Amino acid sequence: PEARALAIAFPHDGAVLLAPGGTARVTPRARGEGAATARWLLDGRLLPEGTAALTLPPGTYTLRCLAADGATGALATFRVVG
Repeated sequence: PEARALAIAFPHDGAVLLAPGGTARVTPRARGEGAATARWLLDGRLLPEGTAALTLPPGTYTLRCLAADGATGALATFRVVG
């Protein structure tokens, strides 16, 4: 079987997430080849290895997922609204 390209499973590009209490808990998930060892960047900043969830106030965010070798990746822009 052909390997699937690395992609962001959640939050998907264009997602709008609700923050009823002022913040949204976002658990980034990747799928495809290299998903298990992928590194995450939020708004261009590398997240600490092992970061399971993000607590985000309302705003627009860019999430990038990079394969461990840095050669492949995926990008999603999403919004958190109160």
